[in-house]
Amino acid sequence: PQMASRPVVQAIHAPGDPLAGLRVPVAGFDMSDSSPSVSRLPQSVGAQSHGILRELGYDEDDIARMQAAGAVN
Repeated sequence: PQMASRPVVQAIHAPGDPLAGLRVPVAGFDMSDSSPSVSRLPQSVGAQSHGILRELGYDEDDIARMQAAGAVN
């Protein structure tokens, strides 16, 4: 009943995007002047992989090999 009475899960509105209609959780409470809402698309899978691998010490050749092997995006 609580889930039905509050907009805890909202659909992504992005016509033409593969994520259109995907339902995602938002905060289950309201702030003083606004309600939680989905305002933009989530990042694609692997969007930060390159930067994280660099921070872990992998060089460009290592990352390219991992990408070629399908281990990372």
